[in-house]
Formats: sequence, structure tokens, C-alpha cells
Amino acid sequence: MNLKKKSIILILVFALLFLHIVPLTAYADNEITIHFDTAGGTEIEDVVLSDGQSMEEAGLHIANPEKEGYTFFGWYYADTFEFWEKCYDIETEHFSENSTMYALFIPNENVIKNVALTLDAPVVGTVIEEEKEYIEEYDDYSYYQSNPPVVKPVDADAPFEVSYTAWITTEGGEFKNFYGEIEENKDYLADISIYLNEESLYRFSSDCTITINGEAPIDVGDVMDTWVGVVGKVRSTTEAPATGNEVSNEVTNEVANNVVDENTSGNDVSSEITFVEPEENTTIDQAAAQAVEQMVEDIVEGKDVEGIDEELKQKIQDAITQDKPITVEVSVTEVPAEEVEEDAKKVEGELSGEAKLVTLYNIDVVINIDGEPAGNVTKTAEELNIVLPVPENLPEVPAGYTRVFTIYKVHDGVATKLATTQSGENLTAKSSEFSTYAITYEDVKEVEAKSNPKTGDQIAIYVSLLTIALIGITATIKAKNK
Repeated sequence: MNLKKKSIILILVFALLFLHIVPLTAYADNEITIHFDTAGGTEIEDVVLSDGQSMEEAGLHIANPEKEGYTFFGWYYADTFEFWEKCYDIETEHFSENSTMYALFIPNENVIKNVALTLDAPVVGTVIEEEKEYIEEYDDYSYYQSNPPVVKPVDADAPFEVSYTAWITTEGGEFKNFYGEIEENKDYLADISIYLNEESLYRFSSDCTITINGEAPIDVGDVMDTWVGVVGKVRSTTEAPATGNEVSNEVTNEVANNVVDENTSGNDVSSEITFVEPEENTTIDQAAAQAVEQMVEDIVEGKDVEGIDEELKQKIQDAITQDKPITVEVSVTEVPAEEVEEDAKKVEGELSGEAKLVTLYNIDVVINIDGEPAGNVTKTAEELNIVLPVPENLPEVPAGYTRVFTIYKVHDGVATKLATTQSGENLTAKSSEFSTYAITYEDVKEVEAKSNPKTGDQIAIYVSLLTIALIGITATIKAKNK
């Protein structure tokens, strides 16, 4: 083969190589970089993703940055930190362009961990009506309640204010505004919205609890930016003595004494309901007491209640009539996999990657009547916090990895992954169903810095190499022809 033919073949080879390289560099155009601005906190290296990919899909876990004297309050798309700029789950967010994520840190002294409020009880005979006011600026009507609940911070200098209140009911499991006359010996619910004043540096913490009239702490859950809505319960009051036949069904628990009164008959009826909390570090939160109390109240009123079978409903009604003590007991028991083999298989069938099932629990809400088990509550109208301990005696976390725990529930034969948070040695998830729960873990590789040449630089490199090769071939041809 002469030199000319060899040269042509070499040119074709380099051309094919170039055409093969271009699609690769075009693919690099689809790569996007996520930069993390941690505002002086612990640094997080940039992440490179494919267009439209999430960090979870890429198998990456982003640890929360830390900053001494500050509390981390999440990631934002802009450093103005407006509530609409917040990224609520950075690992499941799908990015389509190069982005900078900004960490919000609040000085610890500006983090609100407890809120105490007073709620004025509604006066018997007061009529709650719907009213409306025409607002010329918006050419529309604003609807509101007459005689809304009056709520005040216990600390007059607190950096928050109550921005909205309304009397509500929870009929059908939904919040609805209450209208009508306040009756004697009834519990009423108040919808309360707490708003932080203009001091925007203040934030409600993730472990913030709200106490109304010194009772029933309410866990508001996730870190809150500027406001939080809660529901408080209060008994109606009257200056006049009660008349006629009175019915009292007193409900107590270790945290708060709440009273639920229902007219089951014309006779005086009294039954005490006691909430027994489970052992330390394995619990559903104190809201379970209120949830079950409300269910008992609804049963006595004859309302349809999900999560309690007809036989248990009748037993509760009989206990109220016969003045028998009722105990609501939460049982949280660790069980070996062989005892709940089918449930364990359901959870394992949902796992992917290197995730492992490590611990199983049976969580039961048992109603005892006169000291004897009468039946179980399988579901509540509202979700409650499920708090379980971090499993012990696990293998050490490999270097460069982060351990992520997840709680699963198995109810009616279906395994469901629950959003899980870890605080110290406790794991928390929300659920309204009680049966088998499982704890799983997976060691996720921590984010490492990636250094890729820019796409333009890659193309320039390959074009330069091709040019040099062609120049070399041309020079060879000329030298041969001399």
C-alpha cells in the first residue's frame, strides 16, 4: 500500500474518531453542576448531575451543613430566603440547569422552640355567624366569622403574633368552619395561625411545641419559616349554673386533662378514660390520647368512626352507660422476623440497592374496658408521630458513606415507605395506621467533588489533536513527494 492510500486511510480513521467523540461531548452538554453556598458552614462539594436527574437517582446523599451557634433551616434557590424560594427536599429535586443552592442558618437565640398561648373559652349562647365585608381594592368580598376565638401569646414580648383564628369542626375528617350557637358542656376546636413578626431572623424550630392554656403540647413537626397552623380544643363556659340532666364523660391522660361530654341518655353517666403511654424511646406521641378521645366522643354521638369495629363501638357505648373505666394503651413491641414473616417479606420486596431490614415492631392501640382488653384501634383520623429508637449493634459505617434510616409500615398486607427523620437516637415518621413497622438502613456514598473539563474545552482539545494529525500527514506527503 502506497503512502497516499495510507494517508487517506489515516484521515478517514481520524474523521471517524472525531465523529465518535462529538456525541460524547454533546452528552457532556447535558451535565449540570449544583453548587452549595453554606454561608460559612461546613463546606459541601459541587455535585454533577445529568439534565433532569435528582441526587437520589444519582445515589447521592447531601448531609446538612453545620455552623457553630446556628441552626440549619434548609436549602433555598436564592439568598433572599423568601418562603416561596425554599427547596423542601433537595435530594428528590430534579435539576435542569446549573444551580446554586443557599443554606439558611438562624442564630440559636432566634430559634423558637416553645410557644405558649391562652385561648378564651366560647361562652354558652354565643352565636357564630358567617359575615362578609366588601373590599373595594379587590372588588371582592372577604368572608369571616363573627365572635372568632380569642388567642393571645402568654409572653407579651414574644416575636410572634396570632394572625388568624376561627372556630372549626372535624366532621368527615375535614376541617370546616363552625357556625351556630355555642352549647353547654361541649368541646370546641379553634384553628390558630401563628405568624412571626417582621423580625425575619426568627424561625420556629423542628422540635417546636405549642401549649394552649398550659395543656396538650402540640408538636408542629418540620422546621417552619414564618408561620404555623395549629388546632386547640377548649370547653365551653357559662356564668349561669348548668340546668337539666348532665352527662359527664371525663377523659384524662398523663399530660393533660381533657373533658369530653356527650348526651347518651337522660341519666347521669360518668366514665373515666386513661391514656397509658408506652415505654421510653418507643412511642406514638401524646396526640394519640386526643385522637382516641375524639374517636370515643364520636362513637358516643353515633357518628361513623373508621378504625374501630362495630363490636368495639358497642362495648364503648355500654361502658359509658355502665360507668366502667376505659384505658387506652399503646403497645410497641419489637418482634423477630419469623413471627411476622409475611410482613418482613413485604418490606424486603420494597427495598433496593444495598438497603437492609434490621428491626420489626408491632404497634397496637388497645382499648381496655374495666381492666380487660376490649379491642384495638387500627386507624386514627389524623396522622400521629411514630417514634422508634435507632437500632443498635449495627456494622460500622464505611468511610466516605452516610447511613440513612427509613421506617416502613405494613398495613392490610401493603408495605409503605414513610418519610423518616432522625434526631439523635430517635427516628420519627407519621402514620395513622397501626400494625407492623420496620426499620431499614442503607449506607449511601457521600458526595465527592467532580472535576470535568468544560464541553467547549473538550471539543477544542479534540479539534486540536485532529488538526495536528492532519498537519503531520500533510507534511509526510509533501516530504515524500520531494
